[in-house]
Amino acid sequence: MLFELALGATKEERVFFELKLDETINNVPPNPTSRRQKRKNRFLLIRDSKAFQETKVKVTTLDFFYKKNAIARIDFLKNDVEEFEYEVLKGQGML
Repeated sequence: MLFELALGATKEERVFFELKLDETINNVPPNPTSRRQKRKNRFLLIRDSKAFQETKVKVTTLDFFYKKNAIARIDFLKNDVEEFEYEVLKGQGML
């Protein structure tokens, strides 16, 4: 079963920044002065910040998700959140 949602330490609304050209999504606003962002912009030929689309996303916790979907046990959890793992797991209430 696949669920399209965002998980975090608390229930909230976050803004995600999607680069329109390569469809990468990040919850941290792009920093045009960082070396990494400058290299990526040169590689993708990005000249301005309009290449990013802001999307508001509702974030829920693992605890709330388990309760809402009547999930009593998890055998395996695939978590691809690019350095946000701790925040997701904090929403499980066990940390």
